[in-house]
Amino acid sequence: VFGGVFFSSLLFAMVHPTGVPAWPALAAIGAMAALLTFQTRSLVPSIVMHAVHNGTLLVLNFLLFGS
Repeated sequence: VFGGVFFSSLLFAMVHPTGVPAWPALAAIGAMAALLTFQTRSLVPSIVMHAVHNGTLLVLNFLLFGS
């Protein structure tokens, strides 16, 4: 489990075009998604978590920086 979570979270971080400095935070989100998938045996909770995370960042971006 540890190896799968570790490598999938690194891959999750690497496919995002935000650059290397963002990899630790993205890898943490990827690890949470991987553990959630492992625990629930379903991708749906991880997909919902990812959508909520991205939606939250989008709303914060609009609130802080406007349209």
